[in-house]
Amino acid sequence: GGNMFCVTSKQENDSVAVPLTTKYPYSDIWIGLYQDITDPLYSEPNGGWKWVDKSTLNYTNWNDGEPNNSGNENYAVLDY
Repeated sequence: GGNMFCVTSKQENDSVAVPLTTKYPYSDIWIGLYQDITDPLYSEPNGGWKWVDKSTLNYTNWNDGEPNNSGNENYAVLDY
């Protein structure tokens, strides 16, 4: 079991990303962000992103070129 979190700011991103990527280097860690294909704003690759608590995505820290729907991805991970 575990808890999911919703990252809403750079400060929250940094407070979560650093400890997780230190403990689990070279791992993909799902952060509770997914692309809701039933959302009226859904479109590839940028529309319909939501947190598991159903809040909308307001802060992003995507890698360059992301999201890009490579491999039909409908979720976001920390990937360090």
